[in-house]
Amino acid sequence: MDSANKQHAHSLKEALLFIKHYFLSPLKTGSIYPSSPALGKAMVSFLKNKEQSTVIELGPGTGSITNTLVKSSIVPDNIYTCEISSCFVEHMLKRFPEIHTREGDASELTRVFEELIGKVDCIFSGLPLKSIPSAIVDKIVDQVYEILAPQGNIIQFTYDLRPRKSVLHKRFKHIGSKIVVANLPPARVDAFIKE
Repeated sequence: MDSANKQHAHSLKEALLFIKHYFLSPLKTGSIYPSSPALGKAMVSFLKNKEQSTVIELGPGTGSITNTLVKSSIVPDNIYTCEISSCFVEHMLKRFPEIHTREGDASELTRVFEELIGKVDCIFSGLPLKSIPSAIVDKIVDQVYEILAPQGNIIQFTYDLRPRKSVLHKRFKHIGSKIVVANLPPARVDAFIKE
């Protein structure tokens, strides 16, 4: 089997894992299909000084966005992921042994990554904030604020393409957005900064 066919088979396997997990736990997964490379590139485009950055990805799933992070100029040892689903954690550990994947809840981020408090330059999030109970979302936002370094960024994507206020506006300043149509479904990426 040539490399193109192997890549296609690998992508199909990941898509099936993602779809299965969505039907088992739709509120935790947030999407029926993995994110596209175009969405990952749009998210990473907001990160400056990639070579010196320490980043966390919340809810990596099968690693679509993670793959973009690994292929960027971010040092793999400075990439951390926080995933609540044990089956996705197992998948991530096999797929990306060069980065730090931990099983945990984003509402307890400072406990999961205690050694990184105040040292994280950017958080990439695909968490379905609109389908998570508001009390938990508030905890997640507080945890993100606490773990980020001064002037740190949070890059969040949503499937709501309308330019509406996000819960992140409560603690962060909005610095930009992009619409990504090359994703299923199309998505909006919003970037925020901790002031």
